[in-house]
Amino acid sequence: MALFFAGHLFYGVDVFGHFGNLLIARASGAWFPVSFMPEFKQHIARFTIAYWVIDGFGGVLWTGSSLTQLLPTLRILLGTTAVAMTIAVWRFNRSRLFD
Repeated sequence: MALFFAGHLFYGVDVFGHFGNLLIARASGAWFPVSFMPEFKQHIARFTIAYWVIDGFGGVLWTGSSLTQLLPTLRILLGTTAVAMTIAVWRFNRSRLFD
């Protein structure tokens, strides 16, 4: 929260207008370890992409996980990417951007 306050103070970033969204974004564990959160929030965090990215970084940088050990996290990230790209291509093909 200190970074958001500094951004508001020094650069005029509209933190307070987006405060609700910022609270939701911090549920991923990207700002502090998920293990510090209450148990119900730990379960919610697993539904964010950032959670899995941080999980992968932690596996590589702190626990020295092998590629085989990282496969479950990579599968989730690749699956999420595939779904997002499928929706994006479908939406792009349905639009009339160049008519």
